[in-house]
Amino acid sequence: MREPWWRKQTGHWYLEVGGKQIRISTAPDPEGGTRKNPPADVQNEWHRMMRESRPEDMQLGDLFAAFIASLPEGSDNSQTTRRQLGRFERFVGREMKVSKLKPLKLTEYLQKHPHWKPSSVRTLVNRVHAAINWGVRQGLITGNPISSTPGYKREGRNERRRGIITQKDRATAEEAAAPEFRAVLVALRETGARPSEIANMQVEKVNLEEGFLLVPNKTAHLTGIADRRIYLSPVMRDLVRERMTGRTEGPLFVNSKGKRWNIQSLKKRWEYLRGKTGVKGTLRSYRRTFISTAINETNVNPAIVAQLAGHGIDILFKHYLEENPEALRKAVEAITGPRPVVPPASAQHPPEPEESSPASPSPRPDSGEDASRRRVDR
Repeated sequence: MREPWWRKQTGHWYLEVGGKQIRISTAPDPEGGTRKNPPADVQNEWHRMMRESRPEDMQLGDLFAAFIASLPEGSDNSQTTRRQLGRFERFVGREMKVSKLKPLKLTEYLQKHPHWKPSSVRTLVNRVHAAINWGVRQGLITGNPISSTPGYKREGRNERRRGIITQKDRATAEEAAAPEFRAVLVALRETGARPSEIANMQVEKVNLEEGFLLVPNKTAHLTGIADRRIYLSPVMRDLVRERMTGRTEGPLFVNSKGKRWNIQSLKKRWEYLRGKTGVKGTLRSYRRTFISTAINETNVNPAIVAQLAGHGIDILFKHYLEENPEALRKAVEAITGPRPVVPPASAQHPPEPEESSPASPSPRPDSGEDASRRRVDR
C-alpha cells in the first residue's frame, strides 16, 4: 500500500490497494499540489487501512513512507531520514515484506559503503530500526525481524567527537567566508549552538529586549518542551538585529539566494571553505570550543554551561569537553599548593572576645559556700 498521492484533476487523495486506486479523502484538497505530506485526515485513513491489513504482508516501502510522514514536517532530521531510508529501500526493494527482512540485508548494504565511519554506520542502522520499531508500536507489524534475530548486535558505534577550532582558524574562516556564511560562523562562535539550530532560527522567535531567541528543542520528545532558549551575547545581539532588518518572520539566516540554510548546505559550504583556507575542524568544533572554553578558561559553573548548551552535565563531559593540559595543571597547583596556617576570620571562626578591664570586672558565678550563706541569712 503505497503512500497516498494527490490527483490534480479531481483534487482528491488516492491509495492503490490490490491494484485498484481508491479515493480516501472526503473533500477536495485545493492545496494538495503544494503539500510535502498528505493532510492529517488522509494520513489517519491510510494508517487505518494499513493496520487492518495482515501484518506479515506489510511492505518495506509502505512502512518507511508511513514513518517519514509521522516526523515533524520540514525538520532537518526528517529530510536526512527520508534520504537515508530511501537509499536503503532502493537497495532492498520497496516491495520486500518487512517480516522477511534479515540482518544480512543491512550487512550487504553497509558493505557498499566501506568508507563510512562507525558513527555514520550507527546513524543509518538506528534510523532503519526506528522506522521498524515505530511500525511495531503502531500495530502495523508484529515485531522487529532484525533485532529479534538471535545474537544480533547493531552495527557501528557512536564515537566521541574530538577537536576544537583555534582562534586563528576561526578568524581565517570568517575573513574568507561570503557575508551570508560569515554570519552563520559568527553565530556558531557566539552561541555554541548546534549547526542545525542556527539553520532553524526564526525571526519571529527572537526576543531582543530580554536577549534570547528560541529554537526547536532536540529533546522535546523526552521533556515535552518544544523550544529551548539561546541567550545572546552583545555581538550576537547586534548580528541578530542586522539579520532581522526589515523582516518580521522567516528564517533568521539565509543564503545568497534568500533561502534557509539546511544542515547539508552548511556542511558543503564549510568543506569548500576548508579546502580554500586550510582551516581544521568541523562546524561542530565551534560548539565544542564554546563549551571547553567556558569550563577550562572562564571557570563558568558547569551546570550553567550545560543549560546554555541544552544538555545534561553528563553528556557535556562525555561528548563535548576537550582536555586542556594547562587548565588541569593549574587545577593541580591550586589543590596541592600552600595554604595559610591561620584561617582568616569568618562567620565560622569569629574573633576571640576582648578581655574586660580591671575597673569593671565581669561578674563571676557564686560559689557553693556563698550561696549557702545567703540561704541561711534568709
